[in-house]
Amino acid sequence: MHETPVLSVRNLVVRHGNGCSQCAQNMEKNRCIVCKSVWAASDISFDVYPDEVLGIVGESGSGKTTLMRTLYFDIPPTSGTATLQNYKDGQKNIWEASAAEQRMIKNNIMGMVYQNPVMGLRMNYSAASNIAEKIIAAGSRSAGQMTARATELLEAV
Repeated sequence: MHETPVLSVRNLVVRHGNGCSQCAQNMEKNRCIVCKSVWAASDISFDVYPDEVLGIVGESGSGKTTLMRTLYFDIPPTSGTATLQNYKDGQKNIWEASAAEQRMIKNNIMGMVYQNPVMGLRMNYSAASNIAEKIIAAGSRSAGQMTARATELLEAV
């Protein structure tokens, strides 16, 4: 039996700037010395299958954060596709989804823990309120569920 990937990324490119015909021959690290475009991610492809864990490693500036923030809709891709098995049966590019569909994906299918907590948390909210906000975004309005989940997570940490 052939397993379907839960996440599939094909040919992801994230470029800041217009790019030019000289980029391939005139790169200094990830910056074109002719047009000054920065290639934050270039031709990234991978699949993640059920029960797999994917580790993304690389030196500083290699595109790890760009990849993750693009998958979480924080940075738009220049080109490429990404599909999720739990979104439209893995048949639709998530980067072509509407804003409402992207919120649904973020709230129900994916999650992000940012290196910088200010990017993922409301610093003027309590920890329990931050947890409750995500539960509400996922569609639940049960105060008991919010309290129980906040207690469970806070006891774990």
